[in-house]
Amino acid sequence: MAMLVKGLLLLVLVWGWLLPVPAQAARASDDAAPMVMATELSGAELGEFVQAYQAARDLRVEAEADMVKAIEAAGLTVEEFNTIAQEIESDRSAATPQFAPTLEAILALRQKAETAMEEAIQSAGLGLDRFAQILQQSAQDPGLQHRISTLLEKS
Repeated sequence: MAMLVKGLLLLVLVWGWLLPVPAQAARASDDAAPMVMATELSGAELGEFVQAYQAARDLRVEAEADMVKAIEAAGLTVEEFNTIAQEIESDRSAATPQFAPTLEAILALRQKAETAMEEAIQSAGLGLDRFAQILQQSAQDPGLQHRISTLLEKS
């Protein structure tokens, strides 16, 4: 199972789709993102963020499981799919017959999940830009990370 999760993480990273956990985002390089102006968050806004974050995280986990099912339904393992994905970046002939339809299915699942995440964020009371700003701010502010982690643990 750990190999499956590790393989799926590679799949997600290869295709550039990962909603970072605030604590993980903190370990990102300072060069990876420009500084966000620190803004005070009210308790209500922080609660909205945590609610939106949890919903988005749950949707991402569900989408990742669906992606694994799509890969396995095509007769591939996640590791095989990831290997093919990496190889076709430099050699388009590395694709197998089942790769393209599987990739299409995964991209459709990704789009569906992204739409659901956007809706979940907005229904929690935050705009997408504000959610992204708080997420990025949490990556740079250990105090905010702690506040978010505490609320996540209580939920």
